[in-house]
Amino acid sequence: MQHFLLRPSPIILPAVTARVGRVWRPPPLGGFYERQAIGVGYFLDREALDGAGRRVSDAFRLVPGIAVECGFNPHACTLRFTRTRDSAWDGRCPIQYYVDGAPLRIESIDEMFGPDEIGGIEIYNAATVPARFKSARSARCGVIVIWTRR
Repeated sequence: MQHFLLRPSPIILPAVTARVGRVWRPPPLGGFYERQAIGVGYFLDREALDGAGRRVSDAFRLVPGIAVECGFNPHACTLRFTRTRDSAWDGRCPIQYYVDGAPLRIESIDEMFGPDEIGGIEIYNAATVPARFKSARSARCGVIVIWTRR
């Protein structure tokens, strides 16, 4: 049996410089535009919000099935889903809010956000809520999903 002795003979390579371009980030607004393209629900994009008025609640005044209630303080309006008169909610229904994908309790949308802070809003009645936003509370009335401009 013969033995061979191998000597290392390294090859010197030229230096390599790596540059990182863009870092991948999830699409903005958490799938807002994809759900809007499907056509289920009601959507307020930046253009709609820019033309709506000074308060976020102003953008909801023409949204079907939503009541804007301002009471004594016009700067602290609340939103309600409207339902038929014979409903258990006496014509009003509480809203489940999601902000940037997470559930959040909101009393007054105007005290929580200014119009310039929002990138888009999705509105779903109980029958059209996407699985991502379904809960026992949303099943009763519906959901409003707010995406900030972070």
